[in-house]
Amino acid sequence: MGNSSSTSPERESDRNDTPVLENVYDSHRRNVWRFHPTCHGNNISVSSDRQTARRAESFCNAIVFSDRPFRIQEKIRLKFTQTTDGWSGVIRFGFTTQDPNSIQAASLPRYACPDLTNLPGYWAKALPERYAERNNILCYYVRRDGSVCYSVNNEDKGLFFAGVDTSSPLWGLVDVYGNSTEIKIIDGDQEEDPNDAGAMALDPSDIALGRLGLLDTNNPLENLTLESEGTTDEVDDNYPNLHRLPDILSDVWGISRDLLQEMQFSTTSGANVIFRENRTVAKRRGNEFCKGVTFTSRPLEVDETIFVQVIEVTPRYLGGLAFGVTSCDPQHLNAFIDLPDDSESLMDRPEYWVIYKDLSVPEEGDQLTFTINSEGELRHHVNGVDKGVLIHVDVSQRLWLVFDVYGSTQAIRILGTLSDREGNLWSSGLSSAQSSEISRSDPFFPPLPIPTSTELEDTTDSSSTSVPTTHNLPPPPAGVTVGTRTGGRSDCTICYDRPTDSAVYPCGHMCLCNKCGQLLKRQRGGMCPICRGAIRDIIKIFKA
Repeated sequence: MGNSSSTSPERESDRNDTPVLENVYDSHRRNVWRFHPTCHGNNISVSSDRQTARRAESFCNAIVFSDRPFRIQEKIRLKFTQTTDGWSGVIRFGFTTQDPNSIQAASLPRYACPDLTNLPGYWAKALPERYAERNNILCYYVRRDGSVCYSVNNEDKGLFFAGVDTSSPLWGLVDVYGNSTEIKIIDGDQEEDPNDAGAMALDPSDIALGRLGLLDTNNPLENLTLESEGTTDEVDDNYPNLHRLPDILSDVWGISRDLLQEMQFSTTSGANVIFRENRTVAKRRGNEFCKGVTFTSRPLEVDETIFVQVIEVTPRYLGGLAFGVTSCDPQHLNAFIDLPDDSESLMDRPEYWVIYKDLSVPEEGDQLTFTINSEGELRHHVNGVDKGVLIHVDVSQRLWLVFDVYGSTQAIRILGTLSDREGNLWSSGLSSAQSSEISRSDPFFPPLPIPTSTELEDTTDSSSTSVPTTHNLPPPPAGVTVGTRTGGRSDCTICYDRPTDSAVYPCGHMCLCNKCGQLLKRQRGGMCPICRGAIRDIIKIFKA
């Protein structure tokens, strides 16, 4: 990309026969773009509406450009309308700082990679062939740091390549190569994924025209204010409740603000998170529904309670706030590469992660608390109402809290933390009469059964934890005797279908098939269905 030994495409700034293109700012306002009408490879045919580019013959000489530059994080969507299996390789795509109006089409090389990418101002890379199937939709964009990300059919594929110079205007560059024979531009109102609705809208938080030098004094876009990122001490007038912090704590929790210790969000966060109020407010960008993962700035201590307020919601998206814990110090994460769209994917990482996505979708103004006690129970309250134990976690490790500002939850605020080591300093303000266990409505699992006394005698040794009596669990399905089947085979206490072949560690209860055990470990936060103890691992048992 940095080698300039090749000859640059000839410029034609002095020619008078170049068609007059529509004003690029009008194009920005309508959120549309088209293929450049004249600057393309010899084998490319551009449709009359300039929305489709088709390679007529051979497998190369098919480079095309956009007719205008793109904003930072503006998404480029292309649909594979025609493919073939007669060649090798598929499209290459990326960006260029070279204005196509100044490039002579006849001077374009056969290939974008490496012919153009060896020249200064061109960046492109080949799409993995498995993604270039007919009717698939490719989406890509460049970030302010010069990193290019992409997705296929709304499935995020992460970082594609980096090193793009974002200090200059950037035009789209596509090489309709190999088995890719025809591509079509997908506008914001055409066949775009519903989860990306509005993502192309002109939002101040996403506009980078000022940084690209595209604003001028005669253009109304100049009057748009860029939304600042990072820490700020200014009070956001959109959140009037921020001015009522003492009253909120007193009204809902019955405690004084003086008792709270400060807690901030970590500087490591998802790509769409903006911080406010000295990093105590985390807000997700308005035109995005994901990449809202954020962390506490330090681990939560045992018996320490964190108070969180939901300060903005939107009806635009489904789903809501997710929550979890991790032993991974957020400062050791690369926020752009390591943090996915869906926080649940974090559990695939090697560190200790527990993500809980079954919280009731919160409403604006809701007050939430999370507490980890010495037994590893993570307890949860909503507006003073005890919601019981969400999950069991490993308290032998330092645990940072994870919040995924997802879906309908637009912004949250950390009110502070309170240590409960010296007694229930604040529990008097909670409504114990309305206390209830969390509803286990996970469709992947049936309700956990009450183990029979016979089963407990068979599976519990002298070192096992006694069965708690505080859990009001539903009985097993009618006609099913837990843990037994004719012929003497013991059945999994979750699916009642496969034989038990796995034991829960550390309690030792052998009551699950390996498939349900692994899913239970992840989906339920690690709770043994017999004793409700924490699950650190599922061990498959092989009988002689």
